[in-house]
Formats: sequence, C-alpha cells, structure tokens
Amino acid sequence: MENSGGAYFRKELMVVGKTHIPNDENEIRKNVIAWLAHELGHNWFLGANTSSWEDWLNETGAEWAALLYILLIKKDGEELFSLNLSWAKDTYKNTPVIKSPDLKRPAEGVHTRGVMLFHEIYLRYSVDTIKTILQTLAGLEEVTTDNFLSELRAKIGGTIPDLIERGLTTEDYAMLFA
Repeated sequence: MENSGGAYFRKELMVVGKTHIPNDENEIRKNVIAWLAHELGHNWFLGANTSSWEDWLNETGAEWAALLYILLIKKDGEELFSLNLSWAKDTYKNTPVIKSPDLKRPAEGVHTRGVMLFHEIYLRYSVDTIKTILQTLAGLEEVTTDNFLSELRAKIGGTIPDLIERGLTTEDYAMLFA
C-alpha cells in the first residue's frame, strides 16, 4: 500500500495508502469526504468474498453509503453527489459485467457497475428504495448475491430484485428499464 493511492477497510481497520491531499478546500470536500465515507461505509458493507464477483456487494454498498451521506451535506450536497457519480458514469460501459462468466472478480468494474446499477434504481424509484436495498444488504448474515436477492424479494417483492439480478450480466443499464 505504500506506493499506491488505494485504501481498504477490514474488520475495524482502515488501511490508507500514499494519498495526496490537495491544498484547495473545495478539492478536499469533493474527494476526501467521499473517499473516507466510502471506506467507513465498509463498516456495514463487508463480508462478501473479495476475490470473486461477489465483491460488488461490498463495494456498491460502501459507495452508496458514501453517496447518501454526501446527499445529507447541507452545503453543495447535490453537486457533490453528482460529481461523485461522474467517474462511474464515464467508465462503467467500458468495464466487464459484474457477474463474470468464470465467477472470478473482474479486474475492473466492481466499483463502478453496481454503483451505476443502483443509480438507475435511484433515478426511477427513490432514495428510500436505495435505503431499503442498503438496509437489506447490511443485515445479511451470509453476504452473497443469492441471499441478498432472496431477502430483498421477501422485503419488497420481485421487480427491483429482478432488475438487479438481470443487471449483474447486462452491459448497458439503461436497457434494463426500457
């Protein structure tokens, strides 16, 4: 981690690699708040196999915990929310689908694909729907996609879990809602 800019959170330990913190207060707000919020989100979104495609649950949950936190920020919350989604909007179509044919963790995409899948749900349903999805995910004893979708179906019915399930292997999420 000494030479990388990454971070990870595992069982009450956050490891932070070499990080550049800008002098500009606005840059700090845009980047560091979201980055720390994501890593702290792993308090609730941890437990899926990180070496398989199932890691999308950890990363999507943590990122959406961060995004919901950002929405609550009084100053510039909506703007920061959009800004912190822009990286995923710009890159997700160039990454592999979440559920790889070999069931291994894709080299890229576990951070972006689930974020954009949930963003489509957020746009078409509501922030409350995302909160219910995240509460369901955070409450799992065994964190697997099958368990998540099963619990979600029991809680809210089949439409949204079916969309999520199809989204695991779909390249363009806008097509899920067409």
